[in-house]
Amino acid sequence: SDLTQGIIEAGGNPENILTCHNFYPQRYTCPSLEAVDATNDALKKQGISTAMFLSSQVPGTHGPWPVSDGLPTVEEHRDIPVESQLKHMMAMNNVTEAIFGNAFASDEEFRVISETMQQAYPEMESLDAVDPFFGDIVREWLPDGQIRRIPLKLHLEPGLSQNEKDAIFSFNYHVDLGDCLNYMLRSRLGRMLYKGRDFTPRVCEREKFVKGDVVLVNDNCKHYAGEVQVVMKDMKNDGQRNLLGHIGENELMILDEIGAGDIYGFVEA
Repeated sequence: SDLTQGIIEAGGNPENILTCHNFYPQRYTCPSLEAVDATNDALKKQGISTAMFLSSQVPGTHGPWPVSDGLPTVEEHRDIPVESQLKHMMAMNNVTEAIFGNAFASDEEFRVISETMQQAYPEMESLDAVDPFFGDIVREWLPDGQIRRIPLKLHLEPGLSQNEKDAIFSFNYHVDLGDCLNYMLRSRLGRMLYKGRDFTPRVCEREKFVKGDVVLVNDNCKHYAGEVQVVMKDMKNDGQRNLLGHIGENELMILDEIGAGDIYGFVEA
């Protein structure tokens, strides 16, 4: 970022500067995610585009050297599906482009990337199919008319009611306002949109909920019933929340990147 700042001070146009991180064929040689994230943030503040490398999971794929352990920019991406890598880059909110480094990614990997992009960038008109009022709220957040959400893969618990499924999927633009980001990502809109619906408590034998669990406030706490929460720290199961499902292991790190005002949604695993 010091180099690019010098280029800008010398008259360079940030819009004409493209930067890209390295890739690392040898396992455990990647820089830390924190260092990459900080560099990206600094470049973003300068108005400069930044690319990172996706690592194909196809066995035997290679880069420039005779090594076949993937080709990521950060070690956390080396062994997880490409769509999870891509969603993590989206959630970082400072990556402009994702590039496959190793050859050759499969047709299936390109298919799931295309599917993920469609899930992440839905048509704005689809908001009105659920509720015009809440559609207008989302448009206020996104005055440029482009909606982007992080589509988290959710493994559902068996036996969910239709009301519980609606709270997850019908209005699938969840957001935490940021005032209580601690134990959970808290999506408040559901309790307003589904006020008065039946959210009967369901028995869950677990003593506590853990990071990645997705829960819904039930009728034992009626004022907040219908609120969807993604658990970020261990929380005691006090009977006021129904367990809806859990985020897959490969996508837990995505939760750490979601902050106030970031829109996320759920797709069934």
